[in-house]
Amino acid sequence: GAKKERKVEKSAKSAPAGRKINIEEVGPIVDAGEFIVNLMNSNVKRYLRTQISIELSAEDLQAEIEQKKDILKDIAIEILSSKQVEEIVTRDGKERLKDELVKALNRVLVDGQINNIYFTNFVIQ
Repeated sequence: GAKKERKVEKSAKSAPAGRKINIEEVGPIVDAGEFIVNLMNSNVKRYLRTQISIELSAEDLQAEIEQKKDILKDIAIEILSSKQVEEIVTRDGKERLKDELVKALNRVLVDGQINNIYFTNFVIQ
């Protein structure tokens, strides 16, 4: 009913700019693979191991994603490896990281866009 609609509206409003979060209308989700990168910490060697899935705006974007997968992975690695532990250890930090990834990856896409990124594994060591 009306209550449920308001709830969905509210969650959509609180979603950061650039990422569309709508549980009722999730686009196709593609596994982008595992990423293992060194983090930018001055004194101790730390690394991030994460598994990323990307939500696409449309099914027909999958062909372009496949064609540009090496470019997209390179962009993701560049962004992930530029972070310090302190920047990504919190929930807000992970949300900012998702926003940055979505924005950067969408810059190279033509046939559609990435609506969201999901970390299906996220380990900092």
